[in-house]
Amino acid sequence: MKILIFAPFGIGNVILLLPVLKALKEKNIEFDILSFHGAVGNILHNWEEFAGLYKNHFHLGKSKLQILKTIFAIRKRKYDVSVLSFPSAKFHYNVLSFICGAKRRVGSVYSDNSFKTLAFLNNTPYKVIENIHDTEQNLNLIKKADILNSGDCGIEKFPHKIHTNKIIGFHVGCSKNASYRRWDVENWERVAAFLKESYPDYELQFFFGADEQDEQRFFETHSGIKIMKNLTLNELKNSISQCRLFLSNDSGLMHIAALCGVDTVSVWGPSDKRRTGAFGENTVVLSGNCERRPCSHSYTIKSHKFTCQFPSKTCLDGVAPSDFIEKINELLQR
Repeated sequence: MKILIFAPFGIGNVILLLPVLKALKEKNIEFDILSFHGAVGNILHNWEEFAGLYKNHFHLGKSKLQILKTIFAIRKRKYDVSVLSFPSAKFHYNVLSFICGAKRRVGSVYSDNSFKTLAFLNNTPYKVIENIHDTEQNLNLIKKADILNSGDCGIEKFPHKIHTNKIIGFHVGCSKNASYRRWDVENWERVAAFLKESYPDYELQFFFGADEQDEQRFFETHSGIKIMKNLTLNELKNSISQCRLFLSNDSGLMHIAALCGVDTVSVWGPSDKRRTGAFGENTVVLSGNCERRPCSHSYTIKSHKFTCQFPSKTCLDGVAPSDFIEKINELLQR
């Protein structure tokens, strides 16, 4: 059986697909993979965790010519089944699934699905289940495609590893289109001040990307902090893997830390931690008690378009620096 798996759409998404890809490899099931995002292609090619999992890799590219060439190459292979990995609520992903032409096309259908998603272009629908993790949704998609039997549930969380380096990593930003996930920098400042006073032998490394210029400028003026910027994906992963502890917002770097087995503490606002929480064995999630959360990226299509009628970051304000400090002490004093 010729199998094509559509890789997810960002760093965190592809990391959450990894346990399922490993389960396929363990069953000696061959599959090809198609990625959309350049960073995902880089990860598939260069990170040791993905080495040898798939047979052929296709990258969609950005130009119309690249896209057409890739689709043509895929159609020539005449796949028996394709799986559109979770999440997949957007209509253009379903169109791509249809155009690639597998005989059997498995894709997700949300409870509030509408005609606009074009989910009907996938002739084998999988109904999204509430209250389970994205990794489990992906496993169910594979089972729906009859690639794995119902008894083959060999997905495991990323194992915790013993890291003795006295380095604490911070990611106080996130992608620019998800600024509602950012805890206030003044809160991060208080956590950093506590660590400098209570754990002076630890180095504090703050990681910044292109979307986090304001946060970078804020912390560049602080002493006792090492600014980590302009890193490649490989350099980023290597640096995070050296940390004893990683503190962050809900972000792709949080997922990298969990993948590397680093103790991880993250703060969550409106997003649903049941769906996209770090998939590591030793991860801690902090969130406020706002009765309206989670209201972003949950188990309905409408939750993917986040809008809040209440004051900005109300749910994030429910997490205090003292909450972080309590968890940090627990982890560092074990």
